[in-house]
Amino acid sequence: MKERELDEAAIRQLVADADAFQSDVEQFTALLTEHVVIVNIVGIRVAGRDEFKQAMARALETPLANIRTRTDPEEITFVGPDTALASCVQARLR
Repeated sequence: MKERELDEAAIRQLVADADAFQSDVEQFTALLTEHVVIVNIVGIRVAGRDEFKQAMARALETPLANIRTRTDPEEITFVGPDTALASCVQARLR
């Protein structure tokens, strides 16, 4: 397998792991870098793994904990030697 194919497979596995751990604060946040920046679905910016961990824990204390989703990577574009953009579609599971 070529290096680029291995990188793409690793990204797809990361997305699958995030799906698997979407209700597990410790496992999910372990996937993030210390300096992660995320803008959530309602437009709130969360900066840093610790802040994200706190926000996720609070969210899982609400009815959001009962919503399961699946994220499917549709396209992965490598924009540099160690940088890729993954275009994903998220769907709610019933």
